[in-house]
Amino acid sequence: AAKVLEEAQANWPDDLEFLFLQGVIAEKRGAKEQALKIMEQIVAKDPDHADALNYIGYTLADDNRDLARAEKLIAKALNLKPDNGFIQDSLAWVFYRQHRLDEAWDMIQKAVTNASDDPIIWEHYGDIALAVNKRKEARVGYQKSLDLKPKSPEQIKTKLEKL
Repeated sequence: AAKVLEEAQANWPDDLEFLFLQGVIAEKRGAKEQALKIMEQIVAKDPDHADALNYIGYTLADDNRDLARAEKLIAKALNLKPDNGFIQDSLAWVFYRQHRLDEAWDMIQKAVTNASDDPIIWEHYGDIALAVNKRKEARVGYQKSLDLKPKSPEQIKTKLEKL
C-alpha cells in the first residue's frame, strides 16, 4: 500500500488525500513523528483539511503536550465537520487532559452517538465517565470498547476490574 501511495503521490503531487493516506500508513507502521510531519505538511497546504487538523490535535492531546494548540486545531476541524464523532472524541480528550471534565463529558457523549463503533472512543468514554464519578457509565464504556475488539484489551480489562 505504501508503494502504491508513493507512486500515486509522484503522479499527482497536489493530491492531499494521497499524502494523508501516507501519513496514516506511517502511523500504523509506528512512525508517529513521520506521520505528524506529513499531517503538518497537509495543513500548511490546506489549512482547512479537517482530518489532518484532527490528526495533529489528537496526537498532541494523546501525548499530553501543547494542549492549547491541540484544542485550537480540533475546534477548527469540528467547525468544518460538526457531526464527526472522531473529531468530537478528540476534543473530549483535550478537555479531559486539561481537567475540564464537565466539557469532556458533554463532548464524549456526542462522540459515542456519532461514532459508536470505535473501541478507542468507548474507552475514552469510560475514562471520562470515571473522572466525573459516573462508575456505571464507565463500566458501560469499557465493556462496549471490549465488545468492539480493541488493540489492547488487557488494558481495558484491567480498568474494568478496578471498577
